[in-house]
Amino acid sequence: MRCSPYLCSAQCLPFLQVEHAKAEETLEEEMTTLSRFDTELKELDRVIKEKKHLISQADRDVENYEQDLIQLDKDRKAAVTYVANLEKMHPWVIEDKE
Repeated sequence: MRCSPYLCSAQCLPFLQVEHAKAEETLEEEMTTLSRFDTELKELDRVIKEKKHLISQADRDVENYEQDLIQLDKDRKAAVTYVANLEKMHPWVIEDKE
């Protein structure tokens, strides 16, 4: 006898139980897969946040180094100007320099 999903009799019960068990097994497998994907996505999200933090820190470091370079350039220019002024004020500085 063929069972119909619309008409159920006591004879169809074993067939329906087997189908239900198969559906539950498939559901469990799918839930396991989804759980694994969820775990993987959470890990990827954690890694992305960590990388964004590292990039942000590197950007701050670059900004600091740029400021340091600007300050070093200003200091170098000031030192060159200071030496030039000393050489003008004291000619012996040039002689000692040679």
